[in-house]
Amino acid sequence: MTLRVDNHTFEVRASAFTLILYEDNFKGRRMLQDLSALAEMEQSGAVSYALVSRMLWALARTADATTPDFYEWVQAFSIGGIISAYPAVVTLLTENIMTPKKATAAAILKRCFQRLTFWRIRRNAD
Repeated sequence: MTLRVDNHTFEVRASAFTLILYEDNFKGRRMLQDLSALAEMEQSGAVSYALVSRMLWALARTADATTPDFYEWVQAFSIGGIISAYPAVVTLLTENIMTPKKATAAAILKRCFQRLTFWRIRRNAD
């Protein structure tokens, strides 16, 4: 996926490597826990610049190993630019977390629930 933040265009990608890269570069931080914290913050209307910028850097570094170190990279962006990339970061990470097996299971459960609901409605209509 290609993102444009401020006047910079760069590729981002999510994989299992992204999680390792994040944890190795930001000691004591876990990407999935930070993603969960970010979702809770969003409900209150606040989004953490630091969390979004760390996640965005890890996604950019996963796509391109020549991406500069975090502190050098983040200086090129404004706070508003990083925050505006928040929806793309969350979408990319959540889509990557959903495995095909879980997606298939979720689809099967949804169909079963729909059929069960249909039969309940039909039985009550008789």
